[in-house]
Amino acid sequence: MTALWAAGKHRTPRKAVKEWFRRQVEEGGFPGSNGMDASAEMAGAILLAWHLESNRLYETGIRPAADFLCRAGEGSTDPEICIAALVCAANLAQACGDSDSARLYLERADRWRDSLHETGPDSLNPETALRRVRFGLLAPEDPGVRNALIESPSYGRTSEEQPEGLPVVTIGNRAHYELDLDRDITPYLSQLEEIAEERGGFPERWLPAGEPGGSVPDLSSHAEYVRLLISQSWGTVCDHPPVVKARCARHSPD
Repeated sequence: MTALWAAGKHRTPRKAVKEWFRRQVEEGGFPGSNGMDASAEMAGAILLAWHLESNRLYETGIRPAADFLCRAGEGSTDPEICIAALVCAANLAQACGDSDSARLYLERADRWRDSLHETGPDSLNPETALRRVRFGLLAPEDPGVRNALIESPSYGRTSEEQPEGLPVVTIGNRAHYELDLDRDITPYLSQLEEIAEERGGFPERWLPAGEPGGSVPDLSSHAEYVRLLISQSWGTVCDHPPVVKARCARHSPD
């Protein structure tokens, strides 16, 4: 949905986020979550609402979802998106005059973020490093991110050395990281276009030429390609909430 939003197609995302919040169940979560944990799915809805500036959904949807993240979010398997969502929820709460909730959401986001960084800058793996940059929790110049990619300089690039396949979204995360550093991402777009040409669309994973499988089109991979094109045209990561980067990435631990 963020791909549609970034492309200027707001009608469908608005309908979707309104329906997601309407269908929240009392114990938290959305019906038919397709394998995502409830916290991550709620966080995704909050982020989309923030991008759409859907302040009118604050009382009925955003605040209940953010309150759920405060209660249960730290058990999520996808902490980066949840922390980003709490910062965005705080921004929306402040805009709606709910300063108490805004303060609570920021306190929880800060505490959760700090707990992720307790292990120090040398403990990040490349996947986690790129995700934290993507969601604004770490600056691309952060020492932990730099160290992770020094150890794996080709991570996020298609290579015959990765016969098990590479998720298309991982290629997108690496490309967005490079864009964050004002580097040319045309090679990454070319890689994705080669994958699509070979496989007849974007599969979930890139596989080396001649490897079987990987031919089923994957919506998340197509969406990532659209976001990457738009990010290139904007000259910045299109789905990167600046309020998260301002709160988190500028206060990274040394």
